[in-house]
Amino acid sequence: MKGPGFDVTITMNDGDHPTMTVVVSGEFDASRVQSFDHGLRADLITVGEIVIDLRGTTIIDSSALGALVRICERAEAASASYSTLVERPFQMKLMQVTGLSEVLHVQHVTA
Repeated sequence: MKGPGFDVTITMNDGDHPTMTVVVSGEFDASRVQSFDHGLRADLITVGEIVIDLRGTTIIDSSALGALVRICERAEAASASYSTLVERPFQMKLMQVTGLSEVLHVQHVTA
């Protein structure tokens, strides 16, 4: 899923503990949520862990946060573990202010 100012890369590790890693970069906003949501629906059932890497995002709006919550809910319904990686101060502050840092299992990763 790629567009001007936005990119999503999905990798799958099919080992003993199947993991889906979703790397999001650029402007994650309302205009990108539908393609993000649609691209992740089918694969959630087959993995044991989902990692959403938001470290490359420059914008995260409320629509994007809603999409992240939906993915987290689907992961939990499929008994998959879920975590969200952030690095930039605005990303961590956004998660804290919205109360989503615990819901999305946010991990603050520094370079």
